Amino acid sequence: QVAILTGFSGDLISGVSANMLKRINLAIKNIALGVASPYDTQRAITAMMGFTPRGKLENTGVAYEVERIIRTELGRAFNVGAMAQAEANLSVVPELKKRWIATADDRTRDSHIAAHLATLENPIPLKQAFRVGNSQLMYPLDPMGEAKETINCRCRMVTVHPELGVVRVGLDDKIKAVENERQQ
Repeated sequence: QVAILTGFSGDLISGVSANMLKRINLAIKNIALGVASPYDTQRAITAMMGFTPRGKLENTGVAYEVERIIRTELGRAFNVGAMAQAEANLSVVPELKKRWIATADDRTRDSHIAAHLATLENPIPLKQAFRVGNSQLMYPLDPMGEAKETINCRCRMVTVHPELGVVRVGLDDKIKAVENERQQ
């Protein structure tokens, strides 16, 4: 799993020098290894690029692009690792299932809330894809999915053991509340 996590990079970032990209890739590996936190690393990279972080970054410019790519790739790396671990467990627990876990706030995509609610009581087989909008995703941030369903995604996947059933997470009630608000 460490090999999977440390294999991700910031190679999608454009408009930076090769040396800067090398430093960004090292920072991503340090996050994956637990040496640094994602938040501190994002702020350090922003400063490394000559920007002064002042609260929330704007949705434009190289600093925002770097932050967006790092967040997306880190989330992708952790979800790839979770999926790889779950697949390794299939030999021991062949009926293992999975759920989609969304983040409960006003930035969460409607399609991600729908995926959360669809698997809340009815988890799907591990080898089955989640239906998220028009995409079929094996896990959150699956690179085979549409960019609009994966970029800046903060969702995660959890497994469901057949003997234990669904273990509710704290976000379940919040997701229902967000969905109810949006329907009003």
